[in-house]
Amino acid sequence: MVQLNKTFDDNQPAMGEGGFPLPAGDHPFMIVSEEIKQAASNPSNQYLQYNCVVDGGPQQGVDFAIRLNFWNSNTQAVEIAEREFNSLRMAAGVPATNDSAHLLNKRAIAVVKQKTKGKNAGELYIAKYEAATPGASSAPQQTAAVAAPAMAAPAAQPAPVGWNFTS
Repeated sequence: MVQLNKTFDDNQPAMGEGGFPLPAGDHPFMIVSEEIKQAASNPSNQYLQYNCVVDGGPQQGVDFAIRLNFWNSNTQAVEIAEREFNSLRMAAGVPATNDSAHLLNKRAIAVVKQKTKGKNAGELYIAKYEAATPGASSAPQQTAAVAAPAMAAPAAQPAPVGWNFTS
């Protein structure tokens, strides 16, 4: 268990992108363990590493790590880690938490894309996390409208809610 410095909930921003070693596509996975590691580039920085395994599709059985720079002298790195943790937490269906262990043995889907522009063109990254099963996300869900009688005026549709991820 790693006690985090704050509580994460659905009202905070989610992730944008980060490095990822699997091919482009959707990869269902399970978080199997966690550990705190010291950054090689700066011994005073540490990160939380979730050790994961792909548990479906053509990449089934492949191990990979998700690294979150929670303890870093670069504030932007910390902000990115917080957004990514929040996205992962929501996709895994974990409610507000300040304990990284709440994500252990949880499933999600990593949506991997390839960068198309700039000096990192061709690099693969996690564009977003999605719930592994419908309704598993802790983010607010849009509800379907009930069919109205044939003669009634159409019901107003609710505005879309939830996170908007673009790349």
